[in-house]
Amino acid sequence: MRRISTTLTAAALLIGVIAIPALADEPIEFTDTVVFEDLEPCSGELQTITINFFVSIHEHDEELIVRVRATGHTSAGYIMEYGRETFLETGTTAEGEFLHPWINPATGDKFVAQGRFLEVDGEVLIDDFRLVCRS
Repeated sequence: MRRISTTLTAAALLIGVIAIPALADEPIEFTDTVVFEDLEPCSGELQTITINFFVSIHEHDEELIVRVRATGHTSAGYIMEYGRETFLETGTTAEGEFLHPWINPATGDKFVAQGRFLEVDGEVLIDDFRLVCRS
């Protein structure tokens, strides 16, 4: 009886080791760089912004999860302290948020770009973007 129990336990573990990874797909990972012009919120001057994105997309059944880390710099001397973004889509709901705090090491000026949105059944309930000088 003990041998059958051990065999069944080993078989169950083997099935778990094989089946669990099959349930979840491996994430797709890639990098991207975006360059654009925008106003520097502390001075109002036009600046060129470069953001490097490190993206991980995980899709399973009806669920999509996107995680992003970001780094960046501007022509006005700012560097992104850290950047994080998340996006989740499940059936009829989509939500996302991002936070990018920036600092100019030469002047000590800071600004934050952040946003959040929520869409349910095709209706946008939250669509909020802020670009705030923190100096």
